[in-house]
Amino acid sequence: MVFEPEHAGGILFYFACTLSALGAASYIFHKFGKWPLAYLAGLFLYGAECLIFAWKLAQDAFEIMDLAAYGVFIGGPLILSSAACLARKHKLTITSNFYFFLALLVVAIGVDAFFIEPHLLQTTYLTVETSKLERPIKIAVISDIQMDSVSDYERGVLNKVMAEKPDLILMPGDYVQCLSAKRQLETVKGFREIITQSGLKAPLGAYAVRGNCETDEWMEIFDHLPITAMPQTETLDLGPLMLTGLSFKDSFNPRIKLAPQKKFYIVFGHGPDFSLAYPPADLLVAGHTHGGQVRLPGLGPVITLCRVPRAWAAGMTQISPTTTLVVSRGIGMERRYAPRLRFLCRPQLIFITVKPQH
Repeated sequence: MVFEPEHAGGILFYFACTLSALGAASYIFHKFGKWPLAYLAGLFLYGAECLIFAWKLAQDAFEIMDLAAYGVFIGGPLILSSAACLARKHKLTITSNFYFFLALLVVAIGVDAFFIEPHLLQTTYLTVETSKLERPIKIAVISDIQMDSVSDYERGVLNKVMAEKPDLILMPGDYVQCLSAKRQLETVKGFREIITQSGLKAPLGAYAVRGNCETDEWMEIFDHLPITAMPQTETLDLGPLMLTGLSFKDSFNPRIKLAPQKKFYIVFGHGPDFSLAYPPADLLVAGHTHGGQVRLPGLGPVITLCRVPRAWAAGMTQISPTTTLVVSRGIGMERRYAPRLRFLCRPQLIFITVKPQH
């Protein structure tokens, strides 16, 4: 959830609508509270009204989710507690205990999703073997930073990267995402400063491609920094390996055609859809999915906003005998009007060690 000045009016009006929904549901609990089904009816009415209000007030799908999150994680515990108290008043002990438990569960999930997991960075170490290299090469993948302000969290991520002394740094897009142009300029400036302070660079270079959040002038983020911005699809010879950085459009092209290379070959882009073309490469790297950002037990990611199979949307997948796909869950999370949460899907910094095959 976010309470930005540009977003405040819609949120405050939604709060007023949510209070009316709370009142209607509580009236049902009070009037018909001796019947257990009345509590289900009241909760259904509250949920339906919250969704309808969010849909009517929101500007896009992410704002619908954000407003609905207020209804679930702020109004939810209130309406569940109301149901529990009135059920106890009508001597429905089991019903009362059940709704008290649900209220505590919603609070616990909200605390984890909004205040704990978004900053609980997981560092993942992966290994790929190849007969095309004579020495190991360590690759850092810094994906989907998506910050709207600079904090110690982002500084810590970049310092962690440099502490690992990678040979190659790949940045698959989505760097800064703000609601206002003023905040965007301030955050870009701060991002450049922490890149400089961390000394972010690597012997084989650091390379960045465009993501969803970038404007047409996104390359200016990296002006005069030791990071090569790749706005168009381009293949570079880095000595021990070949690297292709994909344009934003090409990263989402499931029919993209790329020429094979004799050296160890890496292709990276923002979206993972290009992997559906099974490019003649050894390693494919992408971001964009955030791992779903919200994952449910037994179901996995709720949404991935890409066309690859759900099992490919995070982590390492051997998509063919000679090709490995790595999709990062990302450093940050969706911002602007989106709810600022992660659930069972921690942010991720990836290091891939490509080792000579013995």
